[in-house]
Amino acid sequence: MRVFVAIDLPPETRARLETLLADLRHMPLRIGWARPEGIHLTLRFLGEVPEGSLEVIAGALERAARAQAPFSLEVAGVGTFPVRGAPRVLWAGVGGETGPMATLKRTIEKNLEAAGFAPDDRGFQPHLTLGRVKGPGRGDWRSIMTLHAEERFGSFEVREIVLFESQLTPAGALYRALRRFPLRGSATA
Repeated sequence: MRVFVAIDLPPETRARLETLLADLRHMPLRIGWARPEGIHLTLRFLGEVPEGSLEVIAGALERAARAQAPFSLEVAGVGTFPVRGAPRVLWAGVGGETGPMATLKRTIEKNLEAAGFAPDDRGFQPHLTLGRVKGPGRGDWRSIMTLHAEERFGSFEVREIVLFESQLTPAGALYRALRRFPLRGSATA
């Protein structure tokens, strides 16, 4: 099964991002848009793993969650990867208490590596993927992005991390929460 670890978004933030997506759909680029209900902040993509390894993964994530107190994040602004040249990914930015988020990410990595998973050597750039560019476009798409460059989409307290399953379908990826791990001091959901 294909799995990843993420921070889920509250409904209010998700609703604001859905409004943003409606505005961005007018951009003169061919884009595969994220479903609003599937937007999340990925902390670690594990990819295909044997179903039997889920308990080992869960143990690593539970220890990481218990080591981290809740913290606040803010979703604001939009941008592209890469920053210059033809865009491949459109994203909403993540700010706020990014120090605790980076600590949580490092703890997850350390625990998963100790459990036998290869380390993720890619740099961590927290963002929410809004869409993936599927081909060149025409016209001035940058001015539409600029309209939302300073827009705020909501702040929220991170109280858990989630292990998701990702199922690839012809209509795009579908995500299913397999298990939730409350952060230290958070009430169990």
